[in-house]
Amino acid sequence: MRQTFRFGPIPLHQLVENDVNRVIQHASMIISLTPEGPMSFINPDPRLNVLAVIGPGTGTPLKRFFERALLLEMGLGVSRPYHESKTGKRAKQEGPKGIPERRKWFHLTAEQYIQVAPILFSYLQEITNQKVANWKCNHKNPFFIPTSRHYFSRRQKTLFTEDVYKPWPRGTRFAVSLEDRFLLSDIYWAEKHNPDLRRRLKGLAKFIDLRLNFSSTKKTKSRPRKEFRELKRFVQVAGILEKRNLPARHIVDLLDFLPLKNGHSRSLYYYEISNLLGYTGEELREEKFVRQVLANPRHRLNSVELRITTGLSYRDHIVFEISTNLPVGEEIPLSAPIPK
Repeated sequence: MRQTFRFGPIPLHQLVENDVNRVIQHASMIISLTPEGPMSFINPDPRLNVLAVIGPGTGTPLKRFFERALLLEMGLGVSRPYHESKTGKRAKQEGPKGIPERRKWFHLTAEQYIQVAPILFSYLQEITNQKVANWKCNHKNPFFIPTSRHYFSRRQKTLFTEDVYKPWPRGTRFAVSLEDRFLLSDIYWAEKHNPDLRRRLKGLAKFIDLRLNFSSTKKTKSRPRKEFRELKRFVQVAGILEKRNLPARHIVDLLDFLPLKNGHSRSLYYYEISNLLGYTGEELREEKFVRQVLANPRHRLNSVELRITTGLSYRDHIVFEISTNLPVGEEIPLSAPIPK
């Protein structure tokens, strides 16, 4: 005789089935893992703005196996995975007043995730492109924002600031639970290998090295020797880095990109910059996610470029933004460089 497990007044199998039925009925997209392979369905009238994956899984409660369970949720736009969803006034008249939170009792196995991930990321890229194309300031008519560039001229012995208009990166945001570790690892790996982010961090590292290596002050016996942190070149670099306000995971990459000289394993300025930015050398949680990524992440991501906008904190999820891969405008110079 089969034993019925209960969590309160409702049997365990009914709670699992309720969560599956909620996402089937209300989620924007459902990916179902079947013996024939993953099958995806688009809900024409969703009330729950999430992407959901359902399939066979062994859950946390009592380690029981279920033929069909909610394995993963991803929030689309402002929605958050597994959270309760409030419906609008119109929806309240036509349907339920709200959709209860779903239980994070199940996880994708590595094999299941490898099957699902390419479909998932392709769908997110498609959503992003469709949304951006429909905006007034889209890829053909981007919104430009004023920004500043810094570069150092050895010949003129001067730090220059160049003001330009740059097209604001256009993209759409999504949210993923901290419980969905395979997906979390792919996202952090994708940001670490974002070509635009790597280009900017490498450029900043090269600028730091160039500025710190150059001194226009002649050494004399009468001039008192200053501490390195008191030198004009270091003060200039410190001011620029303070304005950048880099997150810790980007500081790690910036330090790795600092040029090496004379066979050294680290830059001559590694410790000065790490101390300036408050990095103590410990492995970050974000770096652990990158290290634990499953094999062939580039294949799963299919050239998706993303950046994390809300990282690890007290929340139970992170938020990331996928960039449109539609072509955007070029930057427009504002004025001549301003020396400082």
